Formats: sequence, C-alpha cells, structure tokens
Amino acid sequence: MFMSFSHRCLWLIALSLLLFAGVLRGSAYAEFRKELGFETRYMAGSSLYEINFDNAWVDGGHGRSELIFPVQTFMGGLVFELKDVPIDERDSSLGALKIKLLSALASRVTTMEDSDWIENDMAFLYPMHDGKDLYTESNDNLDKAFYFDIEYSYDFFVTDALRVAPVLGYNYLFLSHDIVDCEGYYWSMPIRCGSIDVLSYEVEAHLPYLGLKVSGAPFHSNRSEYNLTVAYSPKAFIKDQDYHILRDKYSYSQNFGDAVRVVLEGGWKPREDSRFGVKFGGEFMSFFADGVQAQYIKTDVIVIYLDSPINFEIQGAFLSLYLNISYIF
Repeated sequence: MFMSFSHRCLWLIALSLLLFAGVLRGSAYAEFRKELGFETRYMAGSSLYEINFDNAWVDGGHGRSELIFPVQTFMGGLVFELKDVPIDERDSSLGALKIKLLSALASRVTTMEDSDWIENDMAFLYPMHDGKDLYTESNDNLDKAFYFDIEYSYDFFVTDALRVAPVLGYNYLFLSHDIVDCEGYYWSMPIRCGSIDVLSYEVEAHLPYLGLKVSGAPFHSNRSEYNLTVAYSPKAFIKDQDYHILRDKYSYSQNFGDAVRVVLEGGWKPREDSRFGVKFGGEFMSFFADGVQAQYIKTDVIVIYLDSPINFEIQGAFLSLYLNISYIF
C-alpha cells in the first residue's frame, strides 16, 4: 500500500532531522547554538478556486464559477533554530535546522466574492448576454489560521562575503473561513441573504520544497546578517472543502500542483556576544493545483454525490511581514 501524502511529509521531516544529526556527528570542531524566539507576522493575500461544468443546453450549457477568499491576519508563535557552528568562527554555521509554528491572533473581516458565468441565460428565463451573470459579496471571517515550517540547510560554499546553502523543507498552511451575509445580483435581480451563515470554507496546503539560501553579513559585521531563500515545491498537495450551508451542499477536492516560496530576512544583535537578537523579514508564497472537485450532500445515513467530478483549479498567493525577537543559548 502506498503511503499517504501526510505520512510522506512526516518521513521527509524525519529524514531532515537524521541528516542534520549526521552532519553534527561528523563535525569535530563545531558546537550547537540554539535560538528560541517569538514571532509576530502580518499575512495578506487570497486563495481562489474555479470550477468549470458542462450541463445540457436546456440546463444552462457550459458554466464557470469562481470564489475568492481574501486573508488579512496577524499571527504569532514560536521559532526554534539549531545551528552547527564552528568553534573558531562563531558566526558561521555548517548546518541549520529551523522550525516555525504560528497561529492567528486577530484577523480582519474581508469580502468574499462569488461569481458565475452561464452560457445559456435563456434556460433561466433571462435574455442572452456575454459576461458575468451571477455575483455576490459576503463578509469573510477568518476563523482559524495555522502556519508550520521546518527547514534544513547546510553551507557548502563559504567565503568572507557570503555563504550558499541548499535547503530542504516542508511548509504547511491551514485557513478556515466563515462566510456571513451575501449581497449582489442574479442576472438583473438584486439578491440579499441577510445576516446569516451562508458558507464555510477550509483550505490546507502541504508544500515540501527544495531551494537555495544565500547568507551574508553586511559590512562584515558580526552583529548583523541577511538571508535570501528561494524554494520550489514540485509536488504541492492542496486540499479544500466548501460547505454551502443554504443548499446543504459539500464540495471537496484534493489535488497536486506546485508552489514557490521566497523569504528575505535580516538579523541584528546589539553586541557580538549578545544573547538577544532581532530578526525581521518578508515572505512570499504562491501555489497552484488543478484536477477535479466532488460535490455531495451528506445525511446521517447516506452520502449522495450530485455530479461526476468537476474540472477544478485552485491558487493562492500570500505576502507576509514578520518580526522575531530571540534568545540565543
């Protein structure tokens, strides 16, 4: 039996830890340096999914539906970093393992958009026309958000000016939306749902990645540093579930795609031997996957599938700014 994707990701994490331990055992002139920090982060962006369906002409013909879920949230959590540092070069490292675990602290209410394009408008007793046929906006409350990242790197090229390291890592993002109210139009008819729950939506992204990190110390100072990481995930796994409360309908997908992650980070210490440090940076993450979506109605005794699998695409793009205060020991 093939391992599930989550099990494969756990094996990836375990392999990273073993590789790191092996590097440490082989380094006779190095010691551990540990950092524990608290990070606050502001993340903004959106996820979007689109379905395409082909009905009989009398039922509307070809159609397309698009839902956009914006995100604006403050997150906070812990960051732990373990470095293999040469004893004679305190601010150079051979290998490094970094773990981040964050959750949402507060989120801003945003506007979810739901748009539909129908080929045969006359099937719904409206005149034919090009363009968007159905459109609603709703209040989007981000109920939960989790961010997890584990990254292992090893410096294979070191000079006085910079260090270059390959990166192996795994990133996980979970977002849960509660959608309330709706206002818009169905063709020429205005529509409003009122202040009721209309939809709930969850998306989670599993992103195992490979990349390259470039690090250096500006002005050759041991009090400051910068890191630029560029990573690619060729086997991103994206799951989502959409529950239309008013129609009691579930839509579910799990598909593979790819993802890109770019992180630029700076660090500063008040003194070279200081045990406290500050890190600040920005992160951009984008993913895309396509495949199929299943739609069904679930009762206490049976699950009724409504249609054959529907063509499906999902994408997300998020930009984060963060500040990390850490203790070095």
